[in-house]
Amino acid sequence: EVRTLAADLTDPDVIDKVSAAIADIDVGLFVYNAAVAPAGRFLDVALAPQLASIAANCSTPLALCHLLARPMVARGHGGIALVGSNAANAGAVKFAAYHAGKAFQWILAESLWAELGDDGVDATCIFVGATDGANYRFFMETLDTELCDKTDSQDPLERARARLMKPTPPEQVATALYDQIGSGPVCFADPDDEWVSRRCMAMERVDAIKVWRGVQETSLRVPDKQAL
Repeated sequence: EVRTLAADLTDPDVIDKVSAAIADIDVGLFVYNAAVAPAGRFLDVALAPQLASIAANCSTPLALCHLLARPMVARGHGGIALVGSNAANAGAVKFAAYHAGKAFQWILAESLWAELGDDGVDATCIFVGATDGANYRFFMETLDTELCDKTDSQDPLERARARLMKPTPPEQVATALYDQIGSGPVCFADPDDEWVSRRCMAMERVDAIKVWRGVQETSLRVPDKQAL
């Protein structure tokens, strides 16, 4: 049985719509997989899409977790998974609101893992790198491919750049999430995502930012189509 609801996740009314749509069913697993990612330097991007990004990446997942976690706790079991991004590892350039929003999801998931685990509710944030899809293919067209050929490099920037040219199939991301949802507060969609993320997490912040600035500067222009 499938039940669908078409709604704008940046609209504050979406919480009431979801609540009404699920009033007669139990939700055992909540996967939040959405993003708004306006591209461009912070002061060059209009405020409206940046606020939409914060709504989609921060306020809406928080509100939906608040809505759905309570009955899970009451039942004593359930799962919450926020589909994050390797962008959460550090600030960068060209995607300020997106990096910040995905960092919010990461810490939210860790906090829910800490608070709800004793009540039988698993929570995790999956770190996802390049993922195949229409929007991502437009982004790939903007890349300086000569910087993206060092697939076995031990340098996090070079490895992250190489990852840009081999996007993960969505099915791999979904399988990785379901296989790992009970394994801890964070998990990873691809071994290269984990390799880059763990090294960035261990760096001084200025060095992690340098890595992700370099990753985003691999793109030479704003893509023709964006996740907006």
